[in-house]
Amino acid sequence: RSIQDPDSTERHAKLLAEEIKRKKAKIYIFLPWAREYNPYWQKTLNSQHKALASEIAGAELVPVGLAWQRARELRPLIPIYD
Repeated sequence: RSIQDPDSTERHAKLLAEEIKRKKAKIYIFLPWAREYNPYWQKTLNSQHKALASEIAGAELVPVGLAWQRARELRPLIPIYD
């Protein structure tokens, strides 16, 4: 739960990134979507994961949460959480 314990998320992401680098693989940071019951978390998730991606050399952000946020804005009646 990255939003509840961002320090732990950052610490573990950096440890995992080091292992990925040792394997000479690409690092992707998955930016998740906010839960249906609290769409306001998206702003926090966005900033946390963007910061993390910028701190880890060579990491690429996969902004899935931004796509979900946009879908909710454009088509609020589509049941994307079902």
